[in-house]
Amino acid sequence: MWIAQGRSLHRLEPATGVIERTRALLPQRRSIDLQAIDEEDGFVGLASGRLAIVLDRDGDEVARAKVRRGIYTEGVAFRGPHLLVAGGRRLWAVAGDRATMESVRAPARVASFALDGGTGWVGGSGFVWPLDAATGGHAGPRSKVSADDGLAAAEGVVWAADGHGITRIDPASGRAAARVEEPADFVALGDGALWTLTHEGALTRRDPGTGRAVGEPVTVGGGDDFHERPGTLVADGGAVYVGLSHPAVVRVDPASGRIVWRRDIPYS
Repeated sequence: MWIAQGRSLHRLEPATGVIERTRALLPQRRSIDLQAIDEEDGFVGLASGRLAIVLDRDGDEVARAKVRRGIYTEGVAFRGPHLLVAGGRRLWAVAGDRATMESVRAPARVASFALDGGTGWVGGSGFVWPLDAATGGHAGPRSKVSADDGLAAAEGVVWAADGHGITRIDPASGRAAARVEEPADFVALGDGALWTLTHEGALTRRDPGTGRAVGEPVTVGGGDDFHERPGTLVADGGAVYVGLSHPAVVRVDPASGRIVWRRDIPYS
């Protein structure tokens, strides 16, 4: 697995968290660091401000492109030969050194992004829109649910987090199908479960249909120390990963909630 931090990319061994390789991708530290990342079939896609980068299985750069000025990247995801980049009020498809597609203009800044098959979900204050990942056009009803803090989509299940709670969206109507009024600053779907995480470090496994908690929350980071504040939540491949501001990465066993390992990441 790859971790983006500062201007560098680090490859970690998933079982142990050992850093196997580090590569600097940006010429220097800057206000907009490497802030979004996705992996598919060994390839890695990253975004930094208006810059999108694709690396091969060995971590060597194979493509770099720029999108419109003034965006703030919120997410990247692979879709076939393209790297989708969400930011500003739009969605781009990057191929080689060109941004080949722009979607319809969202009503507000895109604050969250998720990809489910051929549908790219973009959300923000007062909206969640499904967009065709190939064309950028609308792929279903527009929702007025807020997704200021996160979106998770998998196999037709869509959840949005707004800080105060989580809402499941019915893709067929765009309406709220379920609502849980519990703090949630991050949301992820993986291995048949819904996961939520707060800035205070409360990680909770939930039923993906109802959003109800399954078991007690686990504390990962958080507390009064700003450097232990969670900033990323990923559920993939039978594991849950939490990124902390320190910076550090924590792997959690989804079955037991036990922390498997923690790895501090050098900031460069």
